[in-house]
Amino acid sequence: MLKFESSYCISMNLYPSGQHIYQEQRVNAQILVRTLGWNLQDLYRLNPDGAPGACQEMEFQLLLEVRFRIMKLINCNYLKPMLLGCFAAASALTVAQGNFSGAIYTSKADGTLVNQNIYPSKDAVYLNGGPQNLNGSGLPTGTYYFQVTSPSGILLSTDLAECRQVLVNVAGYIAGGTGPCPHANGTTHPLTGAIPVQLMPYNDTPNNGGEYKAWLIKKNAAQVGNDGITIKFKNSDSKTDNFKVHEEDISGSATLSGSKFYDYDADGVWDDNANEPGVEGVRINVYLDSPNDNPDQGFVLFDPNGEGFTTTTDANGDWSVSDVPDGVDMKVCEVVPETGTDTEWVQTAPQMNQDGERCWMGPTPENGGSIGNLNFGNVCVFQPDCARDADFWCSPPGEEILKNKDDGLRIHGTTFFTKWLNPLCLYWENGTQLVFNGNTFEEDYRLLCRFLNEFGPNNMSNMLSVDFLVLKINFMLHEFCTQEEMNSLRFLLTDVSGLAECWSEYRKWGVYTPVAGFTEISSWANHLLCYHTPIPNLILGGDPYRPYYECAKDLCVAFNNNSMRALMDGPCDVIYFPENP
Repeated sequence: MLKFESSYCISMNLYPSGQHIYQEQRVNAQILVRTLGWNLQDLYRLNPDGAPGACQEMEFQLLLEVRFRIMKLINCNYLKPMLLGCFAAASALTVAQGNFSGAIYTSKADGTLVNQNIYPSKDAVYLNGGPQNLNGSGLPTGTYYFQVTSPSGILLSTDLAECRQVLVNVAGYIAGGTGPCPHANGTTHPLTGAIPVQLMPYNDTPNNGGEYKAWLIKKNAAQVGNDGITIKFKNSDSKTDNFKVHEEDISGSATLSGSKFYDYDADGVWDDNANEPGVEGVRINVYLDSPNDNPDQGFVLFDPNGEGFTTTTDANGDWSVSDVPDGVDMKVCEVVPETGTDTEWVQTAPQMNQDGERCWMGPTPENGGSIGNLNFGNVCVFQPDCARDADFWCSPPGEEILKNKDDGLRIHGTTFFTKWLNPLCLYWENGTQLVFNGNTFEEDYRLLCRFLNEFGPNNMSNMLSVDFLVLKINFMLHEFCTQEEMNSLRFLLTDVSGLAECWSEYRKWGVYTPVAGFTEISSWANHLLCYHTPIPNLILGGDPYRPYYECAKDLCVAFNNNSMRALMDGPCDVIYFPENP
């Protein structure tokens, strides 16, 4: 640590009134030396005039590592601006890496670094460079080209390459422009001889965050294109540094906001209750149509922070974006996350647009206005495996399971078929009821498989009976899921074409949602067969209730085939893998 005792210089009136800026301050010598790339000899050369300084007797204790020793600084007034620059560098300096020594960075014309590399205008940005750190070398001496591109590499510089040349001095610092038409130079650094060079002229970046990339390119390893503007080179012969320009927008800006919620009932409406909490960490993207007055560009991501997405939802599931250009067409979409498991996020809100996307579309508000309630609903689903179809139950594995169950019941004087299946309302194609006699397993099993395979399309009560019977066998045997697990299942009907629509039209109780529980499907099918089927148990073509039966049959088939995904009761994890930013 370097202790700067300024009282001696002050007592000799070397500081003008009001500029006693170093009184009782401690300057971090490590930051000073590492940032400016000084070595011990640099510290002995602080008096450029060669004349004795006013404070030669003033000593600084340099405790940088063990090798630093007490030394004399020659000129207090000369050190002052350098230390001010050091403070700025300590808080703001970021330098670009490359395959040759040294580093480049951007600065103002006087070499002052800018917080977070954000500039008020394009002409305020200057190219600077030098040693990377205390022990590093500077940039190799010689002549270099420079250019400005978008972050992705689109060339934005507009003048000839020969006008975009800089020199690097023997100390390894950029020392001004060179060539037949050099760019404007900034202020010469009195210690290092560094001279920053203005980057203008260059076009506006297509990046919505106002981000640019500055390049320094070895001239002897580059080739200028036929247009005299483009430069061909290898990335290993260059260094880069990104910066941003946030010019004042005189047209006004808009604010967009909304929420991301867990849509427990998958109805696309936020019920704002305990079952439908907000979801944190979900990425929201705002796309703007034809930015930078380029009609061929289409919708482009509004990325104010250069992160590859617009914003994310907070702990309450809320999101907000300000400084959005007003009066332009927008598209606001959720980036559907991964879960990291065998579950999956599925969007339910907003309504799907003509392009098959669940995005909000329309113009951004004008005159600094705002649009809210741009909400996104999702459910988390998984694929249950609780059922098997008729073909399975009439195959050897299914027969074995049924026989084991039947054998266990026959010990107690009953059978699986007479105890569990005979009470059901099940009809043959001709309308007669299916009845098992219970004499032997083999006889009842043959009757079962005959019933499952001899259905006909004319009588819809027969077709529903077949698929409802398979559903009940899956439930009663509970070979692949427990009965408690099956009773808890809530299925997303939109997974199978037509199910949500028929459920909406023919289900006549409660409030409609595109979700059906196992118990609802089973109860509805049983109600139709036992309490609605007219004698002689025929539901033929033209019957006004035939669509009800057909919908119930399709629901039973979807369950037996494991075609529908089931909903989790709450949110899954929110994960974005690198390949899905």
